[in-house]
Amino acid sequence: MRDRGWTDWVLWGYGSALIDEESRVVINNPKTKEALLFAKALYETFVPGPLAWLDPFNNKAFLAGEISLTTNGISIYYAAKTSKDPALQAMAEDIHHGDFPVGPVAFRPRARS
Repeated sequence: MRDRGWTDWVLWGYGSALIDEESRVVINNPKTKEALLFAKALYETFVPGPLAWLDPFNNKAFLAGEISLTTNGISIYYAAKTSKDPALQAMAEDIHHGDFPVGPVAFRPRARS
């Protein structure tokens, strides 16, 4: 049970999670509150409206230079690389992927296989 997005990272960065290894719900704990307070402060730095965005909106904002990072897979890079616009093609050369930063617990979980 995941949102497949950045909220897992925020919870994990503060030592919390939605469920534990035995699939028990564990979100109701003080670490979750810390994570949510951080997420609220982080959200206040966002460009207006991202909670209402549809899937392609972050791509458009990134390629327009309105945002500098996003939790996106390969689609932004692909759109830039295959664009007929030389400026976007040049941008593709400078687009990189990376892990989310670690939070206060300095732990980076890895997906289970």
